[in-house]
Amino acid sequence: MLIILAFYITGRFGTVHAKYICQMKQKTVLIIDDEKSFLESLKGGLEDNDFNILTGNNGKEAVEILASHDVDLLITDLKMPEMGGYELVAYMGRNFPGTPVVVMTAYGAPEMEENFHMLGVAAYLEKPIDMDEMSRVIRESLEEKKAGAKLVSTSAHEIIKTIYEALKSNIGGEVIIRHENNIGKIFITKGKIAWVTASTLKQTFFTYLMDTTDLGVTELKEVFEECKRTGRNFGETIVEWGLLDRDSLRQSLLEYISAAMLEILAWPKSELMFVPQERSYKGTLLFDLEEIISTELNKKDAIDFEIPDLEEIENRSEEVHKSAYEKLRSLQELDGFLAAGAFSHTGSCLAEVNGNGTKIAEIGRLANEVLLEAQKSTDVMGVGRGDMVHIAAPQANILARCYNENPDLHTGEPGKAHVHVVLVLDDDTNLPWAKMKLEQIIEEVASDFRK
Repeated sequence: MLIILAFYITGRFGTVHAKYICQMKQKTVLIIDDEKSFLESLKGGLEDNDFNILTGNNGKEAVEILASHDVDLLITDLKMPEMGGYELVAYMGRNFPGTPVVVMTAYGAPEMEENFHMLGVAAYLEKPIDMDEMSRVIRESLEEKKAGAKLVSTSAHEIIKTIYEALKSNIGGEVIIRHENNIGKIFITKGKIAWVTASTLKQTFFTYLMDTTDLGVTELKEVFEECKRTGRNFGETIVEWGLLDRDSLRQSLLEYISAAMLEILAWPKSELMFVPQERSYKGTLLFDLEEIISTELNKKDAIDFEIPDLEEIENRSEEVHKSAYEKLRSLQELDGFLAAGAFSHTGSCLAEVNGNGTKIAEIGRLANEVLLEAQKSTDVMGVGRGDMVHIAAPQANILARCYNENPDLHTGEPGKAHVHVVLVLDDDTNLPWAKMKLEQIIEEVASDFRK
């Protein structure tokens, strides 16, 4: 498939029109459903989107296809004859843990997302299927599978540090870690860890419960179907039905997400970013980072790398947060000031000063992405790496400034500062003075990151 990308970059050297031409390998998507006419309609619609579509009528046929084809993404219905969707999802978790799975369901709802993660599913599609939505979910799932340029090289220490910073976030979100074609996610809500996934862990929580408790696939399917109908939490329903007591379920969940965390920390060279995202979570089984790490410390024979000192990371993060906050406060003297935030290069909001409820964490994350793309573009143009972007919008002017002492724009090395400061103003009347003040502040904030 031939792709032509064109975009415009505006900066101090004027407007540059850039065009890239690249050859992309066609992605193979396997769709499983027991309605043949429905499959044919999906196949016809998706092939127009340059996907190679394979189809099957049940889980048994899917297994046969998977044995003879390289599949990039699986989409399946849950209720099918012979080998059903639940059994197929479990099979994928054990045999193809790095292949994303999307399920089709008549009971899709935002509150079901947490339950689908426990099942081992990357996303869901609600029936009747909207073809545009299906194409979007497929592309996002395939993009998530591959390494992204927005992430930064890191270590186990940096992963723990980023998780800790994310836990301090007001709105929660996801820490996303990638290693080669593997991906891990840490879901954070209410200052706690709700869920951890690692594509190298050859098991879903669904199959883990079957292996470690007396629960069978029939009981778990009934629980999940009840959750689909009612929107209730999978784990809470297991307890309410008396299948497991709360302490036993909590211990099983803790052991599973601790094992997933260990997988992530053991990846030799990973990339990560924090994506702030406000989300509701119905489950009450939440965990501290220390609890998850200590569970794996009890398995010292399984750990061949050094676990970072959590207390040292916590103390250091608190110190940087307080110092950055005090320095950002001086920006409040600017006319038209709305908000300002200091961000790590992974996207974590380290400190913010907010005068009117501006969503600086979300604005900062998006501004970071724009800044990174601008830096990559100036590198390509050969004019030296840009370090500031100005976004002029009808209701605000946003300045994003990068201070990076590392040779690579993605990295952060010990002893070298790499920090972003984002400033939001309600007009552009004092932009020159605001830029001068931002230059001064970011150098002061960066000094904390060298220690």
